[in-house]
Amino acid sequence: MTPLDGLLHILSAELEAEAERLFAWWSKLDGPGESFAAEVDLQGRINPSADHSIILATRLLWYFSAHGRLFESQASTRLAHKAAAIIRSRFWDKEHGGLIWALNPDLSPKTTHKQAYAQAFGAYAFAEYYALTRDAEALSLANHLFNLIERHYRDAEFGGYTEALSARFERIDDQRLSDKDLNAPKSMNTHLHVLEAYTRLHQIAPRPETAEALAHNIDMFLRHIIDDQSGHLRLFFKADWTDLSHHVSFGHDIEASWLLFEAADVLGDDGRLLRVKDAAVRLAELVSCDGISRDGGIYYEAAKDGSSLDMVGEWWGQAEGLVGFLNAFELTGEDRYLGHALAAWRFVATHHKPKGLGEWTWYPAGGGRRDPYLAGAWKCPYHNGRAMMEALHRLDRMKPEAAGQAAAG
Repeated sequence: MTPLDGLLHILSAELEAEAERLFAWWSKLDGPGESFAAEVDLQGRINPSADHSIILATRLLWYFSAHGRLFESQASTRLAHKAAAIIRSRFWDKEHGGLIWALNPDLSPKTTHKQAYAQAFGAYAFAEYYALTRDAEALSLANHLFNLIERHYRDAEFGGYTEALSARFERIDDQRLSDKDLNAPKSMNTHLHVLEAYTRLHQIAPRPETAEALAHNIDMFLRHIIDDQSGHLRLFFKADWTDLSHHVSFGHDIEASWLLFEAADVLGDDGRLLRVKDAAVRLAELVSCDGISRDGGIYYEAAKDGSSLDMVGEWWGQAEGLVGFLNAFELTGEDRYLGHALAAWRFVATHHKPKGLGEWTWYPAGGGRRDPYLAGAWKCPYHNGRAMMEALHRLDRMKPEAAGQAAAG
């Protein structure tokens, strides 16, 4: 065993242990009857007054399904069944189709507009649930949401997808995903998560429609979302793709670097794959040059004009850094990317995992910012839980025996 093999073996063992530790914490959100906890505070207490978010619900379904499939876990599978049932019975709009945004604490409908982002996460989650269970209804729901996005949100004139519509799929004035976002008709973030949903759906149940839509979304990144000059992602747009962005998001850059390559790889178009590989490596390189602290943490964002830099990153950016830099290492063979991946993981272990706490903190210790909660609408096991599973998959591919089998094949 070479020193590199030994290092990767140690990392794999650490990540597998972390994957199980995270599952042990998130499985405790299982609530009585037809519910999961909607919010957990910094002391681990459930907030009974919190609204139930479709984002948390779909990300729980995706996470428990992926965990159950990878680790062949009956406990994960049971929780995936429960999450799927809750989404079907409570978040699904039985009159108009699609997924509403939020429920009251008593599980009655509260906010009924429909973000494309939420429909995409529903498709992503039910596609993964189908991969776990081979439940035909799960695949039907994933395809329904895919068809709904293509019918109602796809921009026939300029390409891409609009942000949000009413419960009846009519235009609404406020299309923001959250209070932090610009009220713009298109965003990088929505396109990124439509991309990952379409990638998984095409991977498990390919058909000409999913291939066309996946290619379309990849092309939107190559033509409009990735800035030709800087190489970074543009974040917000007018309908005609006029750039409205003021900042660069390092976490999204590194996340997109591997999700975009995965999409092109699943699509299997050699021409697009080559262009995407170049863009993915460039995104990773830009983050490695401008978006990493001395101790390996991924910065949050910087002003496009260079006037400001927010160095206090969030937990999800560190998770995506681990996967994104492992992806760049696989694509290039350059050891420095592996070093960045290891540094991101060490940063998490040092700054985001207080002793005795099962879940990562939102902000790093010593960053001067207080976490809003440990679990909630925007704090789910999707980023860090997925990072553990993705990294383990990639490390498994890097093992000498796997490389030998590939060469023999």
